[in-house]
Amino acid sequence: IEKKVKDIDDSESSDFMNQSWQDSADHDIGDDVPFQLSVTIPSTYSTYEDYTLTFHDVLSAGFDAPDAADDFKVYSYSS
Repeated sequence: IEKKVKDIDDSESSDFMNQSWQDSADHDIGDDVPFQLSVTIPSTYSTYEDYTLTFHDVLSAGFDAPDAADDFKVYSYSS
């Protein structure tokens, strides 16, 4: 599992979409902090009748969880 964050100087821009994922970021108090959790699953996962993948992530001290489940999005990519 790999965790990455996006960083942006919000005094110059608020366009997170064009920023790359990186290992660390510098945000101000009250900023949203975009992050992603990535995992590579075995190429044989489709041969299983059931396959469960669970992430357990803990917010660091000083962070507040988003108010709504709508703030979380799940994407699936295959290569």
